[in-house]
Amino acid sequence: MNKDSWIQDNHIKQLSREEIQSIVVCLDNRVDLSVIKEHYETAEIAKFDILMSLYKNDSASQAESAIQSALLNSVLPQNFVIVCDGPVGSEITKLLDSYQLAFPDIFKIRQYKINRGLGAVLNDGLSLCSNDLVARIDADDINLPWRFQQQLEYFNENKDVAIIGGQIIEFNEARALGEVRSVPTDKTKLLSFAKRRCPFNHPTVMYKKSAVIESGGYPDIPGLEDYPLWAEVLMRDYEVANTANELVAMRVSEQMYGRRGGVKYLKKYTKMRIAFIKSGFNSVPIAIEMIIAMTLSTLMTPKLRKRVSQLLLRTPSQSIKP
Repeated sequence: MNKDSWIQDNHIKQLSREEIQSIVVCLDNRVDLSVIKEHYETAEIAKFDILMSLYKNDSASQAESAIQSALLNSVLPQNFVIVCDGPVGSEITKLLDSYQLAFPDIFKIRQYKINRGLGAVLNDGLSLCSNDLVARIDADDINLPWRFQQQLEYFNENKDVAIIGGQIIEFNEARALGEVRSVPTDKTKLLSFAKRRCPFNHPTVMYKKSAVIESGGYPDIPGLEDYPLWAEVLMRDYEVANTANELVAMRVSEQMYGRRGGVKYLKKYTKMRIAFIKSGFNSVPIAIEMIIAMTLSTLMTPKLRKRVSQLLLRTPSQSIKP
């Protein structure tokens, strides 16, 4: 499957793993800016914004893959907001300058002189978004070409929904596809799942900015910026949903699992669960159950933590259904 075919045809019924892997490989290589500009000039522009954050440890090449995968979607945003949490280095600065120069009408870039935390800069980024619909993207993932179109269609058909997320397919450093990080699509199962685990894959969500702001925005809890926000949204009885479709290819590494351990992370996680009890989002038994589970996870090696996570939250993917 060549690049022109998947840019132009985003109503493919089903893609094999081989076909989607070719898309991931293409988007994870540098696509010439002239190709992206040509696509931008002919693509549909819709009333939504993209929100992305960067910090010093992000890879410039991976960030470019994330940006270009968003700009090669079948439907493009009116604004592309990027917030930099502290100095990001010369490579990322050069990258941002090149996209700002190529697309001056859509890129809004704010760079902070000091590290303020992901929650704080995302809240600032929301203030720069002009539209109520905002799509979050991560700096090291690949946004599949049909992502934004499908989410916008869902919002058009379901006016009361505040958040629509989707499934993630993982890929490794060799760009080989792995398993699917599954989140529930049935509403009852989603609400039950949310009591114990984060109910959305954060890099896939598109949400209404107004609902997020009314729910207090992103909290200042490093490493746990999204789960408490979703809990607050659910406590306010907003309608939410996950599509069964894979929307994002997520880059995975051993380092990712290493960041989710340690005493500091466990303390923050325990504090979050105590807050869930106080708000009524968690019962005491559920909170204790999950604190014990996180304690055991903290004691694991990153390799074992990865394996347990794959067994609990991942499912094999035989095909992709955009």
